[in-house]
Amino acid sequence: MRSGEMESILMYYRDIPKLIEDEKAEQDMIVQKYYNGLRSPGLDGMPHGGGKPGNPTEKMGIKAAQDNAARMLARCERRISVLESDKNIIDWCLDGLSGEYKKLIFERVIFEYTWSTISGNFDRAISTVRTWYGDAVQRVENVLENELKMLDVLTFRASCARDKGRNTSESV
Repeated sequence: MRSGEMESILMYYRDIPKLIEDEKAEQDMIVQKYYNGLRSPGLDGMPHGGGKPGNPTEKMGIKAAQDNAARMLARCERRISVLESDKNIIDWCLDGLSGEYKKLIFERVIFEYTWSTISGNFDRAISTVRTWYGDAVQRVENVLENELKMLDVLTFRASCARDKGRNTSESV
């Protein structure tokens, strides 16, 4: 494996919360566009002026059906599910690392610290910290590849997320 592939998986891991947030925003947009205008009449027997179902409600329901709004919502749910699953898989791999290796990966990938900052945090030379980082990444890669058989799938999803700015799980 090229070292950049594992780096892209770790950066994908870092970006998963933002990708989930984007999917939820898309869901909200779909709900706003197709479903928020659908209201039923008041059932309390009191006149509310214009609360009767009629042409606007019917038109919105037809438009939602024609545009496959339910399918779009289901696709968003599926993407969110895949993203959460990927996050859990990578979390599990990172939890298997020693505390120092995990801290090192988090400082470099999640918090985006420079090598000199990380070196100062660990009170070690930059070359030592880089070697440790390489070892930590290699261990995560080994778990993903040998134990979980998920390396190729996560590499594909990470490259899709990087290329398109979002996860495309429907092609997996």
